[in-house]
Amino acid sequence: MRVAATAIAHGPPYPSLLLRDHRMRPAHEYPSLNALRAFDTTARLGSMSGAARTLNVTHGAVSRQVRQLEQQLGMPLFLRVRGRLELTDEGRTLAKATLEAFGQLHECWEGLLTAQQHQPLTLGCTGSLLSRWLIPRMASLPPLLQDMRWHVVSTDDALDVERAGIDVALVYLNPPWPQGYEVIPLHPECFGPVCSPTLTSGKAISSADELMQLPLLSTQSRTEAWALWLEAQSCSAKPIAYQQTFQHSLYLLEAAEAGLGVAMAPDMLVADALAHHRLVAPLPFLETNGMLCLVIHPMLRGKRPEQVMALVEWAKSAIHKTAL
Repeated sequence: MRVAATAIAHGPPYPSLLLRDHRMRPAHEYPSLNALRAFDTTARLGSMSGAARTLNVTHGAVSRQVRQLEQQLGMPLFLRVRGRLELTDEGRTLAKATLEAFGQLHECWEGLLTAQQHQPLTLGCTGSLLSRWLIPRMASLPPLLQDMRWHVVSTDDALDVERAGIDVALVYLNPPWPQGYEVIPLHPECFGPVCSPTLTSGKAISSADELMQLPLLSTQSRTEAWALWLEAQSCSAKPIAYQQTFQHSLYLLEAAEAGLGVAMAPDMLVADALAHHRLVAPLPFLETNGMLCLVIHPMLRGKRPEQVMALVEWAKSAIHKTAL
């Protein structure tokens, strides 16, 4: 689990740096990083043309950057001897410093990237989807994803990605999609009535009006589901009388499997129960404007592009196999 800590400093931070502020040169007197990189590459290769190819810039750009350093220092860094570039004494001094500095930056950067790759990937989704769909399928993740460390969390706030420290969320959303995140639609939201086979004693249900004669179960997380479905079925039964109401869909479906009544549920949550005959769907499911989506934190695609691509392809495949 990632925990963000905030340090409260008493007094000015880094006092030794503050004491030197009055002796620091203006920023414009220091060389640019691009100019130092051009000089360093030229010094290592002994050629401005080679440096230009390495840095993917023009020969003129490298020449201007080196000339800028020489003008700021007021001394030459290279001499052309018999058609070849040679470092001056001052050039050799600067080349030694840039070689060490860029080497340290490279080591630091690689170390940070390596540490990031060993951090667990935090995946969030609602508790019912986590329990009834995701966890039973995690064993089928491809090797690239199975080798990763995962931190799987339940979240009822579908878009609380930033505050909860979630890298990627598997959630139901309605358009328009949230700004600032990569949203990949996977499957239309479809929900319909399900119940235990024992509830109907094997008797076929032919209409919504007939279904309304059975005990109805509802959940506080999707209070409008029954009304939307009944409207699509042109059912005349009103108002809707629920036998029992549950706080979460997970409890609702447990009650339905126990034979307590008919539940209105998304197809992804009941696919396994229907396949194993713990539940039956007496009437058709309704497709809504919502979508089951992967919501990817904007920084994740850059940090773990291969893993993100593998996760998207796995999710698409797994959902395709699940869809009713």
